[in-house]
Amino acid sequence: MAIQSLGGLSAAQRTILEDRLEYTAFPKLIHGRWGKRRAVGPREGRAVTFARLTQFGVATTALSEGVSPEGEALTFTTATVTPSRYGSFAYLTDELVDKGIFDIVIDVTDLLGAQSGRTSDRLVRELLRANGTSQNADNTAEGSQTVANVLDAEELLEALSVMEENDAQKFPELGDAYPLLMHPRVIYDLERDPMLRNSFYYAAPRGPENPAIAGFVGKGRWMDVMFFTSSDAYVNADGGSGTTDTYHSLLIGREHHAVAGYAALLADYAEGGTFKPGEGSIRPVEIIVHGREAYPPLNQRESVAWKIDQGQVELNSAFMLRIVSSSSIAG
Repeated sequence: MAIQSLGGLSAAQRTILEDRLEYTAFPKLIHGRWGKRRAVGPREGRAVTFARLTQFGVATTALSEGVSPEGEALTFTTATVTPSRYGSFAYLTDELVDKGIFDIVIDVTDLLGAQSGRTSDRLVRELLRANGTSQNADNTAEGSQTVANVLDAEELLEALSVMEENDAQKFPELGDAYPLLMHPRVIYDLERDPMLRNSFYYAAPRGPENPAIAGFVGKGRWMDVMFFTSSDAYVNADGGSGTTDTYHSLLIGREHHAVAGYAALLADYAEGGTFKPGEGSIRPVEIIVHGREAYPPLNQRESVAWKIDQGQVELNSAFMLRIVSSSSIAG
């Protein structure tokens, strides 16, 4: 009598199918967090206009006794944004839901929710990368950059001086600092820079929390900068010399840009906020579920969808600096 061994089984017979789908990676949402946000509620109209008063000049002329000087003229600068609708959906068949071993409705809803967040963040990223003022690493034009033209401490100090010169305001929630949004390949070069590393070696407390050990991203502040990275930070493929990729890092000041629409509040939810029914809150992402009864005559499918309402606009180009550099990691 032959004994059936494990080796005699087919590949399918030797495999256990895990009854849940694997984790799907998606980038950190860092671009939509730093703009002025204005939700547009029901019956509040379509467009939002942001306005600011132009600064008065200094008054260095001495007053003459009994003579009133000319008053200041008020000048407004405005920027208007009209939010647009974005969305997507997925069909699920009755057999997939009823007979499949995966909890497919939950998994697909999670994917769609992540897609809505990435879409909102990408819309803001596209505004940022096309605006602000620009600084090229080593004063080298983007099309001529090589892997040697990286973002280092010297480049960052230059960028900070420009932001201060432009009177760009910092973010109190970051301890009065500017956020710097970068691609992971850019932070690779910064974290290897001796000037930054020595700053943490000698100025920060020793131990595992020292940013030189734990990493700079989200933890270490250097000068007036807090570091944030995402794989969705803008990469200009072959934007430099030959096949050298270039990277657009964004040093952002307060009220450089604004985000309007329902999805303007999405960044708050991503940071732990919650929707509170009955308290006047606006749901930033609309999740739409249509059951099988919505698809007659045989009710063979259902659908899950999302929809957002969002627009973005630059308010003051001097309040953001776009630093264009390469990376020593060849791309």
